[in-house]
Amino acid sequence: MHNNRLTQLCTAYTTAADGSSLPIAVPPKGTERSPGLAMSLARAKNIAEIMELQAGYLRKQLSELAAQAVVLRSLSTKVAADVAAPLRTHV
Repeated sequence: MHNNRLTQLCTAYTTAADGSSLPIAVPPKGTERSPGLAMSLARAKNIAEIMELQAGYLRKQLSELAAQAVVLRSLSTKVAADVAAPLRTHV
């Protein structure tokens, strides 16, 4: 659900550096592990194992989210620079 919103936001975010629109798409990373997590949780023998599996899954998700944030920050900086460049030349 959150990946879908992020993808929609990033797709709507475009650059006009050369007068055209370049959509930015963010693939839903990490979502392919959800069924595997559910199966692992179903096979867990005790609460401690369940907690360990969930903690590992969340660590991976947060790590991937942080990596996507770095990419998004880099792209937004580039877009801002590309949009501001023509404005600076006309001033």
